[in-house]
Amino acid sequence: MTRIALMKSNCTIALERCIQSFQILISTHKDNVDMQDFIEVMRKGLECCVDCLDACESTQVDRGVKMHKCVEACDICIVECLKYNLEESTNCIEACQHCIEEFANILA
Repeated sequence: MTRIALMKSNCTIALERCIQSFQILISTHKDNVDMQDFIEVMRKGLECCVDCLDACESTQVDRGVKMHKCVEACDICIVECLKYNLEESTNCIEACQHCIEEFANILA
């Protein structure tokens, strides 16, 4: 029997990791009234990464634009995460940095 192996690009893996990090941050702190601005920034980052993942997987023509938006959103999220000493923030920073590095290779 032949098995089909699903191969994911480094960008796809990086985006999925970002998405997961954003989801964890949002779900963990969504009820904290003092963190609503932070949560909104994370939601925007999540949205950009989901859009970019969809564009990359479907080979949409505008995926370069979405990659740039994703990098910008990840930069903003890193700045916001650095303001908090949360374990989830550390994971999100690492995921965003990895995503930015992967896209730097493609967008260069």
